[in-house]
Amino acid sequence: MFFFIFFCSQNIFASMYFEPVAGYGKGTSDLNTAKANTYISPSVGFKFGYFVRYVYLVGDIRYSVLNITEESSDSSPGVTSYGIGVGWDWNIPIRTFIGFDLKASTSINGNSFSGSGQRIGIGYYLSLNTLLSIEFVSQKMTFETSSSTEIDFNNSQTLLTFSFPVEFMYPQTSWKDKVRK
Repeated sequence: MFFFIFFCSQNIFASMYFEPVAGYGKGTSDLNTAKANTYISPSVGFKFGYFVRYVYLVGDIRYSVLNITEESSDSSPGVTSYGIGVGWDWNIPIRTFIGFDLKASTSINGNSFSGSGQRIGIGYYLSLNTLLSIEFVSQKMTFETSSSTEIDFNNSQTLLTFSFPVEFMYPQTSWKDKVRK
């Protein structure tokens, strides 16, 4: 990491990237103690990182509300996930993205579950500042009971997301260099 920060070219640091994301999807979740549930899920979040030409390296933060559609469930747990990902813009208005949720967490019936997951997506640029994507998300979280048994919570969803990429291009020379001249 030290080598990357201090010895890579200035071009890497010249392009920062921020992308707010809002989406809606459908998925399934199951506890190993209960039957599988289907749900609908609004989701919000953002990506932030760097890009060089067509490659993006980003941190990804998401929050989804799992609105269980079966009447047997009276709660709508929220899932928070933090991860990293890599995106690639093709030479056409298409972007692919693959990510790993380093930490995914939720609370169900007062029990805190945590785990990890992965996501993969493909998007189409409607304009330079609007991206329509379909994402496939899979997460596995566990909770250890007081009797040292684990309860698994598996969550998978398909999301349709709108995102609004913002690219920050910084000048290669500092304003201080202009003042010194």
